[in-house]
Amino acid sequence: MTEVFKEKAGKLNDTKIHIRLKPAAIAILKKERHPPYTPRRKIKDELHRFEQGVIIEKTDETEWGTPIVTVPKSDGSLHICGDYKTNLNKEVKRDEHPIGAEW
Repeated sequence: MTEVFKEKAGKLNDTKIHIRLKPAAIAILKKERHPPYTPRRKIKDELHRFEQGVIIEKTDETEWGTPIVTVPKSDGSLHICGDYKTNLNKEVKRDEHPIGAEW
């Protein structure tokens, strides 16, 4: 099996990502959205799997926080992602000339 299709998530070792914020950016901590009762066990299991795979880590305190969004996959598992449009996206400094702009 090629590296692209492995079950485990890949990692960028020794790589730091820097998100450039607007000068007057204010940290926004959004409350969680309570999911319907049925998928709660799957959500908990998937988040635990992410922790074990070092994709995410628990934190006790943070200035930034965003609710999650879940979408069912065809195999019955869940796709989980953060809803950053509610907080972080509003505070990110955008490039005036992004790569891939129309020519």
